Amino acid sequence: MNLCKRSFSLISWLLFIFLLTQDIQAQVLFEGYSKITLGGQFIGFTIQKYEFDPQKKQFISTSLIKYNEFGGNITESLKAYAGEALEPVSYSYNLLGPEGTKTIDARFSKGILAVKTTHKGITTKKDLKLPKGSFFSTFLAYAILQNPQGLKAGNKYEYQAVAEEDGDVYKGTAIVQSEETYKGLPVYKILNDYKGAQFLAYATNKGEMISTTAPQKNLNLDLVAKPSLAVGGLSVGADNLRLLFGNIPEGKVHALADKDATSSASSVASPGASSSVTSKAGTKLKKLEPKLSDKEKGKKGARPGLGIQTKQDE
Repeated sequence: MNLCKRSFSLISWLLFIFLLTQDIQAQVLFEGYSKITLGGQFIGFTIQKYEFDPQKKQFISTSLIKYNEFGGNITESLKAYAGEALEPVSYSYNLLGPEGTKTIDARFSKGILAVKTTHKGITTKKDLKLPKGSFFSTFLAYAILQNPQGLKAGNKYEYQAVAEEDGDVYKGTAIVQSEETYKGLPVYKILNDYKGAQFLAYATNKGEMISTTAPQKNLNLDLVAKPSLAVGGLSVGADNLRLLFGNIPEGKVHALADKDATSSASSVASPGASSSVTSKAGTKLKKLEPKLSDKEKGKKGARPGLGIQTKQDE
């Protein structure tokens, strides 16, 4: 009897130690695919994933942007970390295109962001003093949510954020214009002014970007319910996706995916309803106008957030 009790206690203790030493997985806050169009023509897609690591108390933003020939045959990736209050920690940005590669590694410490940039084989370093309250631009939606005023029609949010694609800080203003219904979802219409350009975004109360438009450039970034509706004929190697994201993103952690799943379930349950979904993602795209000029190619950095940012060509 005592032996049984001791064995049970030992097993319980070992189980406790096992659970204590296991890594706590980061909570996925958002994961989705968006298609990028210029003047109505498909030029690429993005994958965006936001997580929160409760063990390190950090937000994590991971994104990939893939452009076709009309977008300059460019691939961009970003991995950024921020503290619980969205204070900068570090980020790594990579660009691969016809003109070569560009990498930026940045780490924040004691008010200074140490930025190391390697472009066309040349490495430069700089120390950027960040204004108090500034953050990485990829986390703008969460910064607005953390603001005491939050997402509310009429609110104006002034901020300073680091543009990850060039390693500099810029002032910005986001104005929540109204509450609307967009693609069947209740959203907030937000006008964002950043880096000298204006962007119009529709976001849910969780900060999920359903659509972002740069009207002056006729450039659009639209979240879709499933990957097949975003990628067109483009592809990214499975190994590369696992290396960046830790797995192959399914892109189903957002309101549009939830809405699509609910609609599909309803269709199956309804007598006579069709359960098939027709996708035009595989349709061959024609060369339409407007297209990116040779000068513009490689200068469009579509960031899956409140802004479709313009890369600084070096």
